[in-house]
Amino acid sequence: AGNGMSLAVPCDAHTNRFAGITNEYSGEYGEYRTSTDVATPDVLGCKVLRSGSTTLTTITDFLNGAENQELTIVHNSGTRNITNGGGIFTKSGSTLSLVAPVAARFVHSAGVWYEV
Repeated sequence: AGNGMSLAVPCDAHTNRFAGITNEYSGEYGEYRTSTDVATPDVLGCKVLRSGSTTLTTITDFLNGAENQELTIVHNSGTRNITNGGGIFTKSGSTLSLVAPVAARFVHSAGVWYEV
């Protein structure tokens, strides 16, 4: 890698061991992983969550967030909703509808995710 470049080598995100073909890795800027179609994706140590789906999935919470953790969701296909209230608060105060291609950012504070 040259100046300003990085190399993303697939590895097991939780043990940092190579795990064959995967969409997860750990690196200088935090973990990157691909979200499955679940309402409560696990974001333990995650910095970037890639999202894409052909079916509408609604996220109601992000599990295992750490205090001051920043999370960027990069949604690249279909539509995904993020429910306001409970563990997530959106800027608008209502459900956030992610229509690809789009990105949204959140920060975890006092047990709650806030859209920033």
